[in-house]
Amino acid sequence: MLNWAGSRPDMLLEKQGCAPLSPTQPAKPETMKTGTQLIAEERQRQIAVEGWTPEHDDGHATRELAHAAKCYLRLYTNRAWVFTNELGFPSIGNDGPEKYRAEKAPDEWPWEFESWKPKDPLADLVKAGALIAAEIDRLQRKEAR
Repeated sequence: MLNWAGSRPDMLLEKQGCAPLSPTQPAKPETMKTGTQLIAEERQRQIAVEGWTPEHDDGHATRELAHAAKCYLRLYTNRAWVFTNELGFPSIGNDGPEKYRAEKAPDEWPWEFESWKPKDPLADLVKAGALIAAEIDRLQRKEAR
């Protein structure tokens, strides 16, 4: 079955010759991946490493995938500044990454709070995109039945 990127999820990384996702290390401009590539790689990682297969995703019929994406997107839009302390708050100092990663799961988080894993603003934005892609795929499979 093809996914939203037009590829079989199990072949995506191999087909593109992509390395594992590492958004916290800046890429050189000539090798920088697009947002679409990063999202596709993260979706493949979710399937291959986490085991969140299309069959598993089909069990989330009440838009849990979209709600999870919304939570990561909200963290990015509301709290990304904490990571870099771009506002210069003395209480954050150089501890921005640790404070960002320690953000508690929002009440809307659809799963157990232990599964909330903020990493850094870019990785969380990519994760939100991959969750949206998974929700789109789930809806398309549902409509095809």
